[in-house]
Amino acid sequence: MTPSFVTQIVLALCVVISLECRASRPDEDHLVPVEEVVGSSAAYQELWQRKLLLTPGETARFVSLPGTVGVETAISVYKAPGKENSLPGDYWVTVTQASERLWNCVAPGPEDRVDPQTIRVERCDAPIAEATALALHKVWLTMLSRSRPQQKSNEIVVDSSSEIFSATNSSGIVLEGESATSRRHNTKALISIAASLLDYCDAPAPKRAELTRKIKKNTSNLLARVASTSGRKK
Repeated sequence: MTPSFVTQIVLALCVVISLECRASRPDEDHLVPVEEVVGSSAAYQELWQRKLLLTPGETARFVSLPGTVGVETAISVYKAPGKENSLPGDYWVTVTQASERLWNCVAPGPEDRVDPQTIRVERCDAPIAEATALALHKVWLTMLSRSRPQQKSNEIVVDSSSEIFSATNSSGIVLEGESATSRRHNTKALISIAASLLDYCDAPAPKRAELTRKIKKNTSNLLARVASTSGRKK
């Protein structure tokens, strides 16, 4: 994966994480159900799923759909028994990104529409330790299990980006949620963990141990904070 690939993804995610110009409600630090899409949005969903979701993502999946900055990106963590160069446990992380914004294939008028066949998908694959994959799975399921509709507000939305999370639970049910209009501390932390997987995938093998420790620490901190918040609400 080229350095520009990582730089572009990280830049887009940093914009998402650092946006503080939205009003936010103190009681809304959670994911929300994914809205059903129709029309051009449905065509867009079909396109990015077909282009970017090239592997399973049952352990943890993150999809970043751009607003005003960046291009579509997907991160998938999954088990792949028998895959060459696997670590014990056979877990992998795969990052895919479109070379050009896929929304341009469906949104503009016909004269400006981009042919999706001309858009490349860059891909990075890396084995990941079982303990790290399971920690990601746990924090994804924890946040997804707490998804609920957001309360209506009069806030002004300045960024139309969307972050979608999914994972499969022990019953084989796929849980899915997306960031609320106002992204608060826990959601931003989850996005930051996803962003760290980009660095992990692109890093040379000797540097992945340090990144693994960072990911596990951040997942542990988020789980503890969510548990603490849930305890105070009881």
